[in-house]
Amino acid sequence: MNPRPRQAISLLLFTVCLGSWPAQAADERTGGPLSAQSVPADNLATLSQEPQPSQAAGPQSSADDTGALFPVGAHGKSGYIDKTGKVVIPLQFYRAYPFHEGMAFVQMYQDLANPRRLELQPIDKTGKVILGQEYSYAGPFAEGMALVEVPWSHSFFHIDKGGLGYIDKTGKMVIPLQGFEIASSFTEGLAAVKDHGKWGYIDKTGKMVISPQFSGAHGFSEGLAEVEDNKKWGYIDTTGKMVIPPQYEVAYKHSEGLAAVKDGGRWGYIDKTGKMVIPPRFSDAYGFSEGLAGVQDGKKWGYIDKTGKMVIAPQFDVAWRHSGGLAAVKTDGKWGYVDATGNMVIPARFDDAGTFADGLAAVRQGKEGGYIDNTGKCVWGPIK
Repeated sequence: MNPRPRQAISLLLFTVCLGSWPAQAADERTGGPLSAQSVPADNLATLSQEPQPSQAAGPQSSADDTGALFPVGAHGKSGYIDKTGKVVIPLQFYRAYPFHEGMAFVQMYQDLANPRRLELQPIDKTGKVILGQEYSYAGPFAEGMALVEVPWSHSFFHIDKGGLGYIDKTGKMVIPLQGFEIASSFTEGLAAVKDHGKWGYIDKTGKMVISPQFSGAHGFSEGLAEVEDNKKWGYIDTTGKMVIPPQYEVAYKHSEGLAAVKDGGRWGYIDKTGKMVIPPRFSDAYGFSEGLAGVQDGKKWGYIDKTGKMVIAPQFDVAWRHSGGLAAVKTDGKWGYVDATGNMVIPARFDDAGTFADGLAAVRQGKEGGYIDNTGKCVWGPIK
């Protein structure tokens, strides 16, 4: 990597390099979707705001790291690097968001009249802007489509009502603007939407295939989705059939065959039939990833295997999921990375750290952000 002056790498790098879309990141644990009434003014997230993304591969992850690109920022501009740290798409945007399925969203310029306003456009991996509408919110592409919000617009002659819809990779609005109160990205062919106070699911044509009937609903994972009825959570299949009756205080997605659920104030794990295979005994718990799950015992976090055996003793203040063989953990106020045996392979020296995705992880020291590889070597930014 060519050396760069420390002052050239701004905190913007750290905020864009995480690769976490709040709606999506939340969905990995809690299913948080996009609300047309409460779209964040700024969708950039810092690492410390990242919910534990242990229910699935992670919104910033792709199927493989071939040709993976990562958003970076310097001198108030954003662009993209490859996993070696080489700038592939020049730093020319005001904001740059992570790639998913070969597409990303960028903001070309800052609106000086309203600096927090988002005006997002999709680009491909060459950096080419896909012509079309500018969006006040855009979720990552998933299953070929992205959830977007079109802002209201008005002129002297008429008012164009905005709303939520889904675009394809050409920028075409394939599911026209809907009057949904809240919507989420597609998972396993369906998307959870809130209509007139109740949650249901639409298919990729926009047809409501599971009628709005739930007080809460999250995305599908491994054929099941968490839904809330009468303040309890259960699971439905893709036909809308309730296969695990609502009985849990909280329920997370199935990952690697198991799902973390809260029952009687404690956390355990059920399989896809609803059988409690790891009894509720933890004060908090996350989903399985690479055969391990982070659990909180007392005030410390450790990791269990699928039999419920504690394979990495509770010793961390915070523990993220394993990805690429490593997991970010916080101990004594600093972040480092452990392997599947609990060995600290990247020393705890960072002020913040994210999950590995496509071979790199975002980290921060003080006000400086950057990317490291799985040896701890910095590939972008002045991280020591």
